[in-house]
Amino acid sequence: SRVNHSCVPNSEFVWNNELQTQDLRALKKVSEGEEITANYADVEDGLNKEYRQSFLLNNFMFECCCVCCAKVGPEADQDEKLRQEMMMLHHQLDNCASAQEIVKNINRQLKLSKMIGGVKRQYCLNLLNIGYQTVNSEVDGSHKNWQEVLLAYATRASKISTLLYGSEF
Repeated sequence: SRVNHSCVPNSEFVWNNELQTQDLRALKKVSEGEEITANYADVEDGLNKEYRQSFLLNNFMFECCCVCCAKVGPEADQDEKLRQEMMMLHHQLDNCASAQEIVKNINRQLKLSKMIGGVKRQYCLNLLNIGYQTVNSEVDGSHKNWQEVLLAYATRASKISTLLYGSEF
């Protein structure tokens, strides 16, 4: 493999439409000598340890032993609880009945993605796009803070896009 897996990676693969290549982008500053890792799984593959391990064993024939998978005790229990909440929200998103429910769901998923790590930035970018489109379709003056929400989503999406695709995106 070109890059080893970690459930909490320091890089992410992205598709480059212009060059028709898969590029690897650092998600944070990588120290000299630090192994470059990427998450082989997507949110849809499951976030909790049992799903991650099963997915990686079935698709890549290895058992992950990254820092996330090596957690034990209360730290592991808390991490699993947050990951289960993220998965529940992911599955509920399509069934939200109102723009307010969608925004609440997305905001919680975005917060959880920062807390648990390993959620691909492309997934977060997709959430921001859904949120932006939802809020933009609701802007009619009935909610005072919709414009602020739009600006916050656009700003965060711009930062993630620049990280993943560069400043020329």
